[in-house]
Amino acid sequence: MRLDDTDAALARLDEGRYGVCERCGEVISAGRLEARPTARLCIGCASAAR
Repeated sequence: MRLDDTDAALARLDEGRYGVCERCGEVISAGRLEARPTARLCIGCASAAR
């Protein structure tokens, strides 16, 4: 699963979508990406999804 997450993050990077929330389209904070480089959602959307 981690390899799939990493591959997906690399694909987003290639497509210019890395660091952009897949749910709301806002920028994912640098702190969140530092803690979780494969994050697909900003902290707000990730919290709401739980």
